[in-house]
Amino acid sequence: MNLTKLSLTVVLFIVLTTLGCKSIVESPKPVGTWIKTPTETQSESPGILEFRDDSHFIFTAEQEGHTDSKGRYSILDGKITFEDDTCYNPGTYTYLLENSRLTLEVISDSCQIRAVVIRGTWIRKGN
Repeated sequence: MNLTKLSLTVVLFIVLTTLGCKSIVESPKPVGTWIKTPTETQSESPGILEFRDDSHFIFTAEQEGHTDSKGRYSILDGKITFEDDTCYNPGTYTYLLENSRLTLEVISDSCQIRAVVIRGTWIRKGN
């Protein structure tokens, strides 16, 4: 009888601990070159955004008044975080990768310059 209680206790423990666990899903990286043009921007800044497989990115501005920037990005649970040489604090965005379109929306970013240039819909170069 004690063996049965012990077995039930172990099974109950395993079930309860796995119910409380949240799986962390790493979303696919948007590796490649992305373009945002004036026809797609609706008052957003046009430019070229290159994501490298080594978690580095380069943003090239195509509008006067904006500087190019480069840095690192990380992706977790459908969110992408940028850390770059233009802004002191990281910025976090939701991102949706659908075929040749990449949509980035601000979750939190104290750097207004980055928020203006990063948010919006990007088209994969060559499509």
